[in-house]
Amino acid sequence: MKSIRRPRPIKPRSVSPRRMNPGHLRLMSVAYPPHERPRTRADCCHGPRPCPYVGCVYHLYLDVTPAGSITYNCPDLEPHELEQTCALDVADGGGISRERVGALVNLTWARIQQIEVEVLAHMAEVKELSA
Repeated sequence: MKSIRRPRPIKPRSVSPRRMNPGHLRLMSVAYPPHERPRTRADCCHGPRPCPYVGCVYHLYLDVTPAGSITYNCPDLEPHELEQTCALDVADGGGISRERVGALVNLTWARIQQIEVEVLAHMAEVKELSA
């Protein structure tokens, strides 16, 4: 019996601010026009789903680094095609496995574990400094 191989997921794609020309920025502004965003979790928890606010820090479609690079977490999907669009909705659902988190943000289980270790170390450092 021949095994069926699943296609590999498309890796997240980053765009450096140096590569963003005015045409790309105009295209982005047309594709994702600015809206009045919710200011608090209470404003957005009963809002439209999938969440249309791609620029929100909790949206799972893209990430913006401190250097200004944009990383599209699932470059093969549009925001409305994501299974979950808001990290806060995922957190409200309770604890989930690393595999599930990895599937939502298009990262491997091992990378999720690395991030978890980094965050826990940072939290311990902050706790130590505040004590």
